[in-house]
Amino acid sequence: MENNVQGLIPGKVDKEHLDLLVRFARIRSETIVAALQSYFVEGLTQREAIDRYQVNQSQLSQKVAEIREVSDQVRLAAKYYTSE
Repeated sequence: MENNVQGLIPGKVDKEHLDLLVRFARIRSETIVAALQSYFVEGLTQREAIDRYQVNQSQLSQKVAEIREVSDQVRLAAKYYTSE
């Protein structure tokens, strides 16, 4: 799966990619991680992920924003690690 320059697209994020972003963001709650995976990898809506994992709506929204921020930071830094 791929992500375009617009950022992370729910339902189109590779699980390994999300796992790295979760690690960089230092998110440790298993239920939040599972909800993030349902949203970003499986393509559920945030509401569906909240209902499935019984997580707090504001907490999931905050973690989605954190993952997006980490992704943006990694994308900016990536140019320094590519070979020419």
